Amino acid sequence: MKNIFINTIRFLVNSNIWIALATVCFYELSLLQIGLNVKLNSTAFFLFFSTLFVYNLFRILGKDSNHKHWYIKNHQYTKIFIFLSLIASLISFYFIDKSFLSIILLAGVLTILYVGPFAINTKSSFNLRKFWLFKSITVAVVWVLLTTILPLLENNVTLIDLFYLSIEKFFFILGITIPYDIKDMVADKSDGLKTLVMKFGINKTKLISNGFLFVGLSAAILINGKFLIPAILVYFTAMYLNLKLDERKDELWYTFLVDGTIILYFLAIYFVICLNQLKRFYFSSF
Repeated sequence: MKNIFINTIRFLVNSNIWIALATVCFYELSLLQIGLNVKLNSTAFFLFFSTLFVYNLFRILGKDSNHKHWYIKNHQYTKIFIFLSLIASLISFYFIDKSFLSIILLAGVLTILYVGPFAINTKSSFNLRKFWLFKSITVAVVWVLLTTILPLLENNVTLIDLFYLSIEKFFFILGITIPYDIKDMVADKSDGLKTLVMKFGINKTKLISNGFLFVGLSAAILINGKFLIPAILVYFTAMYLNLKLDERKDELWYTFLVDGTIILYFLAIYFVICLNQLKRFYFSSF
């Protein structure tokens, strides 16, 4: 039973279904934070399938192309997976309001510049990952564009709400992305990349990461007074995981637990909302 559970987790992580779910959860979290309900709309489906497409495409093109798991190692299966996710992305994209196309295109351009897929295996290729802090900042900006700015603009929130929620989400993603420099340290060195951990060392990198999380938590407290407890729970969980990181940690620690804090954030706030609704229903029945 334990092996089945671990293998299931590995499948979710290594097929990138887990990070695709996290993307949708972060999108839905933005809706909950402005008082709306969960919406499984065309944008949510687009984010899920486009994340699957991009992450798996870059995986087989890049340094993970010799991954040990069959659904990554066997390119035939992976290509089918990529093709199906691409088709699903295009179908869902068709139904998105095209007035927000510029946001999606900007996120796409940043993603391409981040990876440099046209010359991904050559050390001379240009990509934003070669600039030590841009690696994490670019990831955070793309996430904020697609999972915060896009849904908030779709629902006509005020510029103040848009600004503060974007700041909070940016520092949260930045705080949980920087630790990946620790995981990728050996590979990044071989690729000639200069990352935060190479510049400051592991311990200082953890402190920097948690510093960004603290800034995000401060913004979350100001924004989400009614969600104070779940926000504190999630941020402190992320900080704890960061402190426990080192280059020897299993990949699941990063991709399942650290990325899992995104899903935890959504679930924690959704649980509070459901609990409040149950309380109102209970007391209204008397």
